[in-house]
Amino acid sequence: MNFQNLEYFIAAATECNFTKAAEKLYITQQSLSGQIAGIEKELNVKLFYRSKPLRLTEAGEVFYSYATSLLRDYRKLRYEMDMISKSGPETLNIGFAFNGVLPVFKNILTDYRRKNASTQYQIIRMSGDELIKSLRDGSVDFAITHFPDNDPAFVCYPLFREETIIIGTYEMFQNTFGPSADAVIEEIRVKGDFSLLGRCPYIKNTKNGVVSRFANRFIAEHIPVPNLVAETDSFDTLLEFCKTGAAFSFFPRNITANYMHDDKLSPFVVFELGESAEFLVQYGYLRDGVKKASVEELVESVQRVVGSYTF
Repeated sequence: MNFQNLEYFIAAATECNFTKAAEKLYITQQSLSGQIAGIEKELNVKLFYRSKPLRLTEAGEVFYSYATSLLRDYRKLRYEMDMISKSGPETLNIGFAFNGVLPVFKNILTDYRRKNASTQYQIIRMSGDELIKSLRDGSVDFAITHFPDNDPAFVCYPLFREETIIIGTYEMFQNTFGPSADAVIEEIRVKGDFSLLGRCPYIKNTKNGVVSRFANRFIAEHIPVPNLVAETDSFDTLLEFCKTGAAFSFFPRNITANYMHDDKLSPFVVFELGESAEFLVQYGYLRDGVKKASVEELVESVQRVVGSYTF
């Protein structure tokens, strides 16, 4: 077993899919499956339930904890050796769970580069759950996402409070309910009878994250038999699909409005879902991360900039 084996295993655990993990690693799915099988043979345990999506076994959970720790220490060693040899500029890997925060982050990087002009950046877009795993294994240095509550492994700061909403176009409601569209919309808003949405086309976000987890729970509780017409792991595709009137879905209100440059989300009929739909968007990093000093300087830039920025 070597560090490359650990990277392969962590990629599979993060993506929960051998094919997607292989694409990320630029290897074939067969090669990745063979590497994982080799680790399992060496350890004499099964690391994954071969389901869709992939799930870690109990042994896999234990191995993941050790693998991320070992790989993080290895990257820290490589980083410190690079700093000693001064082999090149430092690179910060910065992750986002939501596209809508990118405009403000341009201003943050401008502030940071005033003192760190030689630093290079790798901007990474992935789901919140993937970001948390990537922070733990050291492949991401700083992230803007929803962090797990009270996890001592992370240092994180609140950025803004967000809420999950349901949006769909008026055209979609007209196509579904005809002349009764206005009455149905009012029924949902006033009485909270979301079961009526069961007749509307629905597009599902398949990415793991706080919004998609909430959506799965909400659908199970309120719309037991949704009219599912499509699935996607892309925020842009999800939003464009809904804008055409083809379906409704779940979105973070402020981030979506900012992304569309429209504070009122005027193309859509919007349904608010109450306090249970609220969550905190934060920025943070791994407490014992490899590039802690540089990341803390980045945090200072965030704190200078976000005070004057409003979503």
